[in-house]
Amino acid sequence: QEKSRQEIEARHITAADYTIWAQNLPANTTEEQLQAFFAKYGELSNTSIALDNADQMAQIRRKDELLEEIEHLQAEQEMPERVAHARKAMAKARRELDVVNEQLQDWKHRQGRIDCCGHAFVTFTLRCVR
Repeated sequence: QEKSRQEIEARHITAADYTIWAQNLPANTTEEQLQAFFAKYGELSNTSIALDNADQMAQIRRKDELLEEIEHLQAEQEMPERVAHARKAMAKARRELDVVNEQLQDWKHRQGRIDCCGHAFVTFTLRCVR
């Protein structure tokens, strides 16, 4: 009976049948912490933390946009009728660029670590499931 159960499971059961979705994890959760926590409940086959790098990518894109904008505004300063507007807009763009650069430096000082977005998947081995 055990052998036929295993044969059926081998044909019809997938990793999804032994995978759980963990939510509301702290941003600094590591694979090692996740494995240590869930290993109490059985042998693990795989763990996967969902990472959140959207903020960093958005900051990099915004930095590129600001650099382009500043270059455009520098050219506008050559036009007498646009000087006042260009100076004001350039000062604003430079302040924003300073903020973006500071945020990117902060990320770099964290050694480029990308935070957990609060979700992970944990898959147990077939042997541990009862």
